[in-house]
Amino acid sequence: MKIIMYLFLGLAMFFALDCDNTNDTEVEDKEFLNTIWTLTSFEIDGEVIAPPEDQVYTIQFKDDSTASGKIDCNDFFANYQIISDDSLRLEQLVTTKIGCGGDQSFSDKYIQGLSAPKSYSILKNYLYIYYGDNSRLIFYGE
Repeated sequence: MKIIMYLFLGLAMFFALDCDNTNDTEVEDKEFLNTIWTLTSFEIDGEVIAPPEDQVYTIQFKDDSTASGKIDCNDFFANYQIISDDSLRLEQLVTTKIGCGGDQSFSDKYIQGLSAPKSYSILKNYLYIYYGDNSRLIFYGE
């Protein structure tokens, strides 16, 4: 009878410990490379600004050290370097020049952020590209 009781207690402890494992519910960080990152907002000097829903801003970093994406209705291409674990540099950024979005376009702000990134970080499904003194681009990974 004691063996059955110990067996029962052992199984109860096993299942109790397994239920407390919070790692099962954590979301893995998206991969930096080959993920399509879609801009959700700009944060400029503490002010959060979301682009209009009809404007799309994306970036994708590829294995060959190139990046590409959308700037409103235009496309862009660039080379990138990871200088250290969190330091990012984009170079030779070129864009198509279709007029779109008019005064409502966030294209200039987006280019400004991509042209001078200082660092980046990934937290769960979000990519943060830091630029300027107190600004960042916030992307969601798809």
